[in-house]
Amino acid sequence: MMNRTLRNLWVLILLPLLLAACVNVQEMEKQKSIDDAVTARVNAAMEYLRYDQPNEAKRHLADALQLRPKSPLVQNGLAMLYRYLHDPANEEKHLKLALSYDSHFSA
Repeated sequence: MMNRTLRNLWVLILLPLLLAACVNVQEMEKQKSIDDAVTARVNAAMEYLRYDQPNEAKRHLADALQLRPKSPLVQNGLAMLYRYLHDPANEEKHLKLALSYDSHFSA
């Protein structure tokens, strides 16, 4: 009887821990997927700027901004867009935002 009680106790303790671990892994995978999508959007935007298509660049940066509003990478991309558009005030604004989100961001 005691062994059964101990076994039930272990199940009650371990089951929630295992379920929590599964949820954490799924959340980490979701975050990684979002980060990958943001990086792809910013890279695409930079390519569009390279080929003189700022409207397409802006569209990709807007999509990236929706996915990760406080991304220094996205803010830096926006700064590059405004540099291309010869808008130094907005360029500086977005560079400052990038640094405020990550003071070690060095792009």
